[in-house]
Amino acid sequence: MFSAGDKEEDFFYAWSELGFSPVDWLRVGLAGSGPARTRRSSRSSAGFSSALRKHVEFTTYVFNLGWEDPTVVLSLAVSF
Repeated sequence: MFSAGDKEEDFFYAWSELGFSPVDWLRVGLAGSGPARTRRSSRSSAGFSSALRKHVEFTTYVFNLGWEDPTVVLSLAVSF
């Protein structure tokens, strides 16, 4: 991420996943994210599940599960 105004706000963001597919249309696993180069040190982990139907994949990530304020991220991907 590059800031248009202040170089001190620039950072690199990384996201990794480790998943398992028990059946062709389903993927479950863990995801980790966080800034890889920043003065901020926040990192988080999530559980995810992903369903695939033809060329459409819908994924739900739940970060900070069990905390007072979990974060849910929804993803929709279309391949062609």
